[in-house]
Amino acid sequence: MVAFPRTASVAIALTTTVLALGCSESPTSTPGRQVPQAGLAGGRPARPPHPDEVMANIADRVPGFAGFYMRGGTLVLRVRDAEGAAVTAEALRQALSADPDVGRFHGWLRALADAPVELETSRYDARELWEFRMRALRQVFGRGVHQLDLDESHGVIRLGVADAGDITPVARRVSAAGIPGDAVVIEVQEPVQPQATLRDRLRPVPGSVQIDVENGRRCVLGCRYTDAAFFVYESSSYPDSMTIARTTGFGSSTIDANHPRFAVSGPSIQYPTQGMDVHKIGRTTGWTTGEVTGTCQDTWATDSLVRFCSYVTDYSSDLGDSGSPVFTWDGSSFTAELVGIHWGFIEDGPGYFSPYFLIMIEIDGELGGVVYAY
Repeated sequence: MVAFPRTASVAIALTTTVLALGCSESPTSTPGRQVPQAGLAGGRPARPPHPDEVMANIADRVPGFAGFYMRGGTLVLRVRDAEGAAVTAEALRQALSADPDVGRFHGWLRALADAPVELETSRYDARELWEFRMRALRQVFGRGVHQLDLDESHGVIRLGVADAGDITPVARRVSAAGIPGDAVVIEVQEPVQPQATLRDRLRPVPGSVQIDVENGRRCVLGCRYTDAAFFVYESSSYPDSMTIARTTGFGSSTIDANHPRFAVSGPSIQYPTQGMDVHKIGRTTGWTTGEVTGTCQDTWATDSLVRFCSYVTDYSSDLGDSGSPVFTWDGSSFTAELVGIHWGFIEDGPGYFSPYFLIMIEIDGELGGVVYAY
């Protein structure tokens, strides 16, 4: 792994006490198929592991495993060629359940337990794809490439470039990095734009509402170089619990008078799954919903700042929605599970949010600890 300087942060205050993450050396890749000795984090419990790294470590324990994603209500397990006999939902549940910090994987475990399963073949397993991703990050990203993603649904590394004229030189860099050509898709993609009704005075303040700050600027509960959806009051006048403003329905920014808030239940989903349904309630577009279409994508946005490990979704969003909580909902209750914080979009295209586990890393950085970039 390579630790990069922090270029942007997304902070969220969750409770009156925040547990600071410990420091850790940036590890180097280990060749071969050694099984990690201290959990799927690769023996580094102080640092929440990159989700693609977790997939790679599962492949060390479950030969042939190449990743998984959701397609509708079906869990699709990808397997490498004929090696897939050992790849079953039960084998993956056992690998995840054996981890010392199994709680961070509860979203994945739920998918593995509840959904019908299909198999798809992949040319490369999750360990190989992780190694290709890291080579691309070190040797290709930022050199004509503004987006980098390991696409679980196709078993490839996706590289986004600004212009078709960049494809050939980037392909040469990919080859020089030792990444097989059939493991990479290079495509023209627009850069992501950070996004600087849910506008009334509400106390205590729930996530999703607009706040005003200095110089007339506005955003969703927290503006600076970071986004925030929740905070802690110094006064004891308000309850110490997280809520999200609930509107009257999809596409609405009008608060539901009968049920004005979602209570945020725990534990939050640290690692969203590709294909998972998520919701966002924002200052501009209100309540929108969609699927996670990309996981842990590194992106060089239009403000020239790099966001590592953002998640991509097809819900609609617009300027002013930055800082909106992203969550899952069962469709009928008044509780929600936090997934992340919305921060940007491509015009007439997807939205981008930072995942819960990365938010907690950024909190540690804001408090003076080490910020990890993968």
